[in-house]
Amino acid sequence: MIKTAGFHKIRLEWYEQNGPAHVELNWDRGPKVRGAIRSPIHIDAFIVTRQDVCIVGDPWDGQGDPDQTSVTLYDSEGFPYQRWQLDPFRGLPNTLSPSSPKTSLYSQVECLSLELTPEQIAHARVELQKMAADIHSWSFGKLQPSLALREIQGEITLSQIWNGFWVSPHDVRSVVKSKVNRKSDFTMVVSPTMDLQTGRHYSNPACGLTMGAGVGLQGAGYSWVPDTSAAWYQCLAEKTLIHEWGHQFRSALMNVMGLDTSFGIDWLDPFHADCGGFDPDTFMWVSLSHQSYADPDFPWCGMDPAVDGPLPDNRAIEAHRILHHFDPSLRHYETPYFTGNYCNNGRQDFFETGVDFGGPCALYGEVPGTADVSVSLSEDSWASGWLHFIMEVANYGPDEADTTTATLELPAGVRTYDSYLENPSQGTCSTTSLRQVICHFGNMPAGASESLTLWAWIEPTPAKLPVTTYANTVSKVTDFFVDNNQATVDSLLGPQP
Repeated sequence: MIKTAGFHKIRLEWYEQNGPAHVELNWDRGPKVRGAIRSPIHIDAFIVTRQDVCIVGDPWDGQGDPDQTSVTLYDSEGFPYQRWQLDPFRGLPNTLSPSSPKTSLYSQVECLSLELTPEQIAHARVELQKMAADIHSWSFGKLQPSLALREIQGEITLSQIWNGFWVSPHDVRSVVKSKVNRKSDFTMVVSPTMDLQTGRHYSNPACGLTMGAGVGLQGAGYSWVPDTSAAWYQCLAEKTLIHEWGHQFRSALMNVMGLDTSFGIDWLDPFHADCGGFDPDTFMWVSLSHQSYADPDFPWCGMDPAVDGPLPDNRAIEAHRILHHFDPSLRHYETPYFTGNYCNNGRQDFFETGVDFGGPCALYGEVPGTADVSVSLSEDSWASGWLHFIMEVANYGPDEADTTTATLELPAGVRTYDSYLENPSQGTCSTTSLRQVICHFGNMPAGASESLTLWAWIEPTPAKLPVTTYANTVSKVTDFFVDNNQATVDSLLGPQP
């Protein structure tokens, strides 16, 4: 490991992996961030508790390496039970719903009812919650994920890939389309691979697969992780989920930076130094998780597992990418808020016919608008006998905030008049009494902010008196985070000189 001189912020991580305890050190060499803000993100996670599906195609002809020329269904002991001829030109084998009349058209058909046990469902929930907690922790609360966990079941097809199957966005779209919309930043699907009645299970081609925003589900990114309890390993784990989510996260970062990953981006982006170098601005780029060992800001940059032994698992990699390559001030991004959904980024992408319209975005129905409207309040003594207040109202998006208003309540002993107000650039403010001001900002677009400046006269008082001024804001839009809808500031009134 190449060490650099100077002071570093050391982060110590301890965890257990396959029995023995591991200790890891991370240090933060990234740029300092000022003006960091909270970025709410929404993750829709679906646990497929039962999946009814039929595998259809032709029997394997017995020629060549079966791992190369066939797709296999295994029995409860892990031995091949049925093989289908792999014919990519005809798109076989394929899968169909058990109710489909087309199953009679194929010479080899095997119908399965894949299920998760109650214990496996509980395990999936715990691991997904760990993933969301990791995102919050590793961003020091700047990424605040809301996780919606739903269980789904029914006739859900599989998509053939390599020498196995996976659950693609196409397979679940009809089941989840009413639950995913442009407010969804990331989607995760967990599914069974075994028929509990027979013990038969299909081969999963990987422990997880991901499609980035724009080609995923309803404009959001999409990841699939199977429960592989039937095998000698279990794919469904926190580190696998965070790894697959990390692929979606990189796609989202590239998109808000204005780089369209749909056309392909080199794995090693041109904005960074070599191992041992130093990136003056780590927010200018983000590596694929598989390429983190070429990231000069990664503590294990340049190391080789074959030479250096076991290296950190996916959690250390994703923690690093969040800490070093996500700009919590959002100043590096073209959008006024962080989003993982192409249909919510405020611009026309190559597959759209308008701004956030057309293509995959045309699948949406009308959904209620949501936004995060906030208010802040500051005060200083502008002159003897006067207080100077600045009230700021902002909309962090993702949607426009309709009919936004804000109210300022002055304490007893302080008064103001319309002539003491400096109106914002949008909207109007007026006094409804000597101690109350109401501002009407109208419809505030995502990313907009307005401020009210006012002077308040302090009534003569014989003794020092602590007082509090209150501000609050409301909007007709659904505000998904209301804790920042109120603000207060304390002042100390005293005898006039």
